[in-house]
Amino acid sequence: MVPVMWLSLRRGARVGMVTGAIFGIMALFEDMVLVGAANIIVTPLQAMLEYPVAFGVIGLTGLFRDRSIYVAEAGACFSVFVRFWIHYFVGVFVWANVYSFPAQWGLWLWPAVYNGSFLSVELIVCMILLVPLIEKGTLQYRL
Repeated sequence: MVPVMWLSLRRGARVGMVTGAIFGIMALFEDMVLVGAANIIVTPLQAMLEYPVAFGVIGLTGLFRDRSIYVAEAGACFSVFVRFWIHYFVGVFVWANVYSFPAQWGLWLWPAVYNGSFLSVELIVCMILLVPLIEKGTLQYRL
């Protein structure tokens, strides 16, 4: 996610969202090859939401284009937060009909725990890696 966030901070949200959507389509094809299409695609709407749309919202980081570290970190948090909610609602409304979630977690808590577990780690890594990129001035560019 760092390259998409960096590009969106550098070129804007529109470029970042298009790049994120392309990244999501590539991730979809990769998952289809490695895991199998039957294991990751339940409906076409689910595939669109969890791959191009969810990865595309990473580009929302570009809405926070102020060249400071704190604003960029806030943008990273915002984009991952929106991505979390997309995965969460797909988990509640789609994956709950396909898989049985652990009974002790329930329908509403399990998708939050599942998606929060990997997205929180991704967010921490992104926030750590964005700091040196911004400090080194890599967001400055000439047209």
